[in-house]
Amino acid sequence: MAAAGLKPNVRRSSIEEEELEPFDIETNAATLVNLAVEMMQSLQRFNSHLFQNYELRVGIDCGPSMAGVVGNNKPIYDVWGNAVNVASRMETTGEMGRIQVTEETAQILMNVGYECQCRGKVFVKGKGLVVTKTPTFSNVR
Repeated sequence: MAAAGLKPNVRRSSIEEEELEPFDIETNAATLVNLAVEMMQSLQRFNSHLFQNYELRVGIDCGPSMAGVVGNNKPIYDVWGNAVNVASRMETTGEMGRIQVTEETAQILMNVGYECQCRGKVFVKGKGLVVTKTPTFSNVR
């Protein structure tokens, strides 16, 4: 799992979603797409050297989330929230070798110059039918 745009020392009660700068959301979404593409390219190089055929599928969603350390005996750092859950569902319902995003995230990506193809409606556990899209690789920076 990867997350972008987490702000340390900012409590949920001290920041509202409306206060987030559009630049932050767009930059974070683009950063995650670029990371996913680089991971896929690295995996292709790995496959070619070791004669493997591993593939990666990625799900991305944008929205508020929280992060922190949980657990007393074995503390771990975790990220949670609706955006995290939806991103996980985008990954599990996605196609191998592709990035799948929600319609809202696709709109954010298109605002900064990405092209997205509509995959169609996909059943997402806990959400029902959700329109999903896949960013195209040709215009990834």
